[in-house]
Amino acid sequence: MPASGWPDDCPRWHRDEAVENIRRLAGELVQHDQRYFYQNAPTISDHEYDAMADQLRLWQACFEFKPTTTTDSSLGKKARIRHRAAMGSLKKAGTAVDVNTFLQGLSGAEVLVQPKIDGVAVELVYRYGQLVQATTRGDGCRGIDITRHIRHMPLIPAMLGHDQEVILHGELFARLDRIDPVFLAQYVSARHLVAGQLNRSKSDSAVLSTFDFFPWHWLNSPFADDLESVKALAQMGFSLPIEHTHKVQSFAQVRQRLADYGENEGFPFLMDGIVIKVASTALRKQWGWSGGTPNWALAWKFSGPDAVSSVTKVIFSTGRTGRITPVVHINPVHIGNRTVTRVSLGSIENLKRLDLAIGDLVSVSLKGHATPVFGQVLLRPQTRMYPGYPD
Repeated sequence: MPASGWPDDCPRWHRDEAVENIRRLAGELVQHDQRYFYQNAPTISDHEYDAMADQLRLWQACFEFKPTTTTDSSLGKKARIRHRAAMGSLKKAGTAVDVNTFLQGLSGAEVLVQPKIDGVAVELVYRYGQLVQATTRGDGCRGIDITRHIRHMPLIPAMLGHDQEVILHGELFARLDRIDPVFLAQYVSARHLVAGQLNRSKSDSAVLSTFDFFPWHWLNSPFADDLESVKALAQMGFSLPIEHTHKVQSFAQVRQRLADYGENEGFPFLMDGIVIKVASTALRKQWGWSGGTPNWALAWKFSGPDAVSSVTKVIFSTGRTGRITPVVHINPVHIGNRTVTRVSLGSIENLKRLDLAIGDLVSVSLKGHATPVFGQVLLRPQTRMYPGYPD
């Protein structure tokens, strides 16, 4: 059993139980990738998918499993190329308190805010000013070679006015201001469109011409301040970051940026939040990384319409007329400005129809921004246990 001091959000499983449940959740994510990218028929929302992926990473960290990713399952089983530098993910803020704590821990260091663009993470490598390699993030160490595709994207510079090697990590995305909305409506999302084109052996050049790249990290930048890097990249042809990089000095300013981008009107990209990061290159090197995520950056997502949590118990409430209502208790989750800890299923018939049990991973949402509503069962782990039904 886990030792004392076990984190509150880690399940108390035996090792064999952990292996099986992690395997099941990873398998579910692969199935959702298949439905999303190949069949264009997703059965869960993007928010539910992201929450399931976050849950998988949590379980892997709890039981010290090597992190896995389903990012490139959309690109098939193709040869993978080792990145010039590891591509990690970002820590995510669950609440405004997390953001405030992060800012306070920076000890007054200068902070920048950028939009968190929803696309495909990519590494670009330029040598002597010429693009020589482009790869998807993959497992963080190796990715799919998409250099041929990138060369058909005129919005991405093929040459830079820089004679040294330049390594960029960033987001490949579809420009909403350049693509036909009628054409885009055929896809689940703009991100789906990008992944679908990268998966093709022969992509549509007209579609690729609407794709752009937003660099969020110049790894071997010669500048001491990231804002200077952004300005230099703008002169090389990457113009979007200079328009969407903001200095902030307080939590209130960070929250305002989240609100501004949350309106999501008139921007040329799809996004799901903002990224808060330290500007100083020296401090980034000093604070480093932990568990594949940088200690100097934090993602703050927009409040989603739904959230994912685990069922902890089912309580049966009996009304004055004798009607029995099952109330599902879950680990606390934040939706908008609400913390949700339980949701009613209405009747025992609904509980049985859903085949719901304690330990299941489920989604919930808010109706009218007030009433918690049950979504669906996303994962039934090996260690689930049915509640005792009342007489």
